[in-house]
Amino acid sequence: MKTLKFNKPKEYIGSEKNIEGLKPVLKSSDTRLFIDRPIQVYRCWFEYLKLCLELEDLGLSLEKLGKVKLDKPRVKRGTRGGERVSPNPFEWKTYKWKIKVDRDRYEGWDLDKVLTQSFDKWWKPHRHLFENQKTIEIKSPQKWVQKPHYRYIRVDTRKRYEDTRDEIEEILSDLKGEKRKELKTSTSQFTVEGKPRVSTLTENRNIMIRFKNWELDNGGKKRKQIESEIFEKERDRMGGSNPSITRRLRDTYPVMIGVCQGEFMKSVKFEEVGELV
Repeated sequence: MKTLKFNKPKEYIGSEKNIEGLKPVLKSSDTRLFIDRPIQVYRCWFEYLKLCLELEDLGLSLEKLGKVKLDKPRVKRGTRGGERVSPNPFEWKTYKWKIKVDRDRYEGWDLDKVLTQSFDKWWKPHRHLFENQKTIEIKSPQKWVQKPHYRYIRVDTRKRYEDTRDEIEEILSDLKGEKRKELKTSTSQFTVEGKPRVSTLTENRNIMIRFKNWELDNGGKKRKQIESEIFEKERDRMGGSNPSITRRLRDTYPVMIGVCQGEFMKSVKFEEVGELV
């Protein structure tokens, strides 16, 4: 049976802690570098990208049924010769999107290694792609870094803290108001949007892998049969959540499309990128 080579479903390992609310991880007190999401979130991004890369190599697509508004109302002829205008101005059609990773958006990732390496091996030399830096004290002018987005402020430590704080706020007041809309909450090269739930993302990735394996070699099984088998294999992880495999696949499409575009957890409407077939 033909299956995906580089992507396998992750086994269920019992109770999985929800890490959504965990605090950022500080790399060291000296550099003040930190990643602003728990490492498992970046692992999840990596694994989704690995899946997209392999599906792209195999020339696979994502498909979804969607409503399309009719240019003209549908007219039906009755059995007795009369005509009746359908009250529904829509019809169901299939949208298809061929998986394609935008390699220009992944500069520095070494995509060939993403496909073939484990996350743990890939992470250490690539962690800097996700790092932010906290505000630090530069004690020597020789260590100043001349960049347009850095600003250096002289502080007289003989002054009261409250007075110094007020003066610094006044100096940085230009970052308020209209300019605030232009500023980032994260300055890393690659940022994560929203509040990803790693457990749900892992479930949905598993389902996508199992479903694509069926598409590659259905073994004579119908779609309803494979959906039932997928549910049985993922039942423990899914718990009381939505048991619909079709719904889970649809929920995964926007994540995969966003990953192909170089962003994690970006909401992309399938109908905006897919082609009608």
